[in-house]
Amino acid sequence: MSFAVETRAEFEAAAVEFDNAGIEHGEVTDLTDVGLAILSFQDPDDINVELTAPLE
Repeated sequence: MSFAVETRAEFEAAAVEFDNAGIEHGEVTDLTDVGLAILSFQDPDDINVELTAPLE
């Protein structure tokens, strides 16, 4: 499952909020070939979820 935000700034702010809330997550990965940044994390049922944003 993936959720998208409209800007890189919103994406970076979400990563900070994950840290503030103690939510473990992967590293920010820039997928330059598709023009997206992704951040993976696990939901409470251990399902992989990704947050995405366009590269800007």
